[in-house]
Amino acid sequence: MKKYLMMAATLLTASALSGCNSTSNSQGTEVAQQKSELVCEVVAKTGSHMKKRRCVSQAQARLEREQAQEEIRRNQMGGSKTTK
Repeated sequence: MKKYLMMAATLLTASALSGCNSTSNSQGTEVAQQKSELVCEVVAKTGSHMKKRRCVSQAQARLEREQAQEEIRRNQMGGSKTTK
Protein backbone atom coordinates (compact mmCIF):
# COMPACT_ATOMS: atom_id res chain seq x y z
CA MET A 1 0.00 0.00 0.00
CA LYS A 2 2.81 2.42 0.88
CA LYS A 3 4.41 1.65 -2.48
CA TYR A 4 1.28 2.73 -4.34
CA LEU A 5 0.96 5.91 -2.28
CA MET A 6 4.60 6.80 -3.01
CA MET A 7 4.08 6.15 -6.74
CA ALA A 8 0.91 8.27 -6.74
CA ALA A 9 2.68 11.11 -4.91
CA THR A 10 5.61 10.91 -7.34
CA LEU A 11 3.28 10.97 -10.36
CA LEU A 12 1.31 13.90 -8.98
CA THR A 13 4.50 15.85 -8.29
CA ALA A 14 5.89 15.07 -11.74
CA SER A 15 2.66 16.07 -13.48
CA ALA A 16 2.45 19.31 -11.49
CA LEU A 17 6.03 20.21 -12.34
CA SER A 18 5.64 19.35 -16.00
CA GLY A 19 2.47 21.44 -16.14
CA CYS A 20 4.40 24.45 -14.85
CA ASN A 21 7.17 23.84 -17.35
CA SER A 22 4.84 23.53 -20.34
CA THR A 23 3.75 27.17 -20.33
CA SER A 24 4.84 29.33 -23.23
CA ASN A 25 8.26 30.93 -23.09
CA SER A 26 6.92 34.41 -23.79
CA GLN A 27 7.03 35.35 -20.11
CA GLY A 28 10.64 34.22 -19.79
CA THR A 29 11.62 36.17 -22.89
CA GLU A 30 9.79 39.24 -21.62
CA VAL A 31 11.57 39.09 -18.26
CA ALA A 32 14.94 38.64 -19.97
CA GLN A 33 14.20 41.59 -22.25
CA GLN A 34 13.22 43.76 -19.28
CA LYS A 35 16.42 42.81 -17.48
CA SER A 36 18.52 43.75 -20.51
CA GLU A 37 16.87 47.18 -20.54
CA LEU A 38 17.89 47.92 -16.95
CA VAL A 39 20.66 50.34 -16.05
CA CYS A 40 22.25 49.58 -12.68
CA GLU A 41 24.59 51.71 -10.60
CA VAL A 42 26.08 51.56 -7.14
CA VAL A 43 25.33 54.70 -5.15
CA ALA A 44 26.14 55.87 -1.64
CA LYS A 45 23.71 58.15 0.12
CA THR A 46 25.21 61.46 1.20
CA GLY A 47 26.66 61.12 4.69
CA SER A 48 26.78 57.34 4.55
CA HIS A 49 29.38 54.78 3.60
CA MET A 50 26.70 52.21 2.87
CA LYS A 51 26.39 51.60 -0.85
CA LYS A 52 23.27 50.36 -2.52
CA ARG A 53 22.66 48.96 -5.99
CA ARG A 54 19.99 50.90 -7.87
CA CYS A 55 18.50 49.61 -11.11
CA VAL A 56 16.09 51.53 -13.33
CA SER A 57 14.92 51.16 -16.90
CA GLN A 58 16.82 52.91 -19.65
CA ALA A 59 13.87 55.25 -20.21
CA GLN A 60 13.72 56.17 -16.51
CA ALA A 61 17.50 56.75 -16.41
CA ARG A 62 17.26 59.01 -19.47
CA LEU A 63 14.36 60.97 -17.92
CA GLU A 64 16.22 61.45 -14.62
CA ARG A 65 19.37 62.58 -16.46
CA GLU A 66 17.40 65.12 -18.53
CA GLN A 67 15.63 66.45 -15.43
CA ALA A 68 18.94 66.83 -13.59
CA GLN A 69 20.48 68.68 -16.54
CA GLU A 70 17.46 70.98 -16.76
CA GLU A 71 17.68 71.70 -13.03
CA ILE A 72 21.38 72.57 -13.37
CA ARG A 73 20.64 74.91 -16.30
CA ARG A 74 17.83 76.56 -14.36
CA ASN A 75 20.06 77.09 -11.31
CA GLN A 76 22.92 78.49 -13.39
CA MET A 77 20.59 81.05 -14.92
CA GLY A 78 19.62 82.33 -11.48
CA GLY A 79 16.33 80.54 -11.10
CA SER A 80 15.91 78.87 -7.74
CA LYS A 81 12.42 77.58 -8.44
CA THR A 82 12.22 73.80 -8.09
CA THR A 83 9.39 71.59 -9.26
CA LYS A 84 8.34 68.73 -7.02
